[in-house]
Amino acid sequence: ELKNAPNLNLSEEMLANVEYIEDVGEATALYERIWTEIKSQ
Repeated sequence: ELKNAPNLNLSEEMLANVEYIEDVGEATALYERIWTEIKSQ
């Protein structure tokens, strides 16, 4: 059933248009702090 689920098995055409999110590791805390400052302004 899951093999045929289109939202779990993207076509090559769909994969060509996706964006990946990379883990920034320890810098996550810095990004979150800066984002919080931006949102509070």
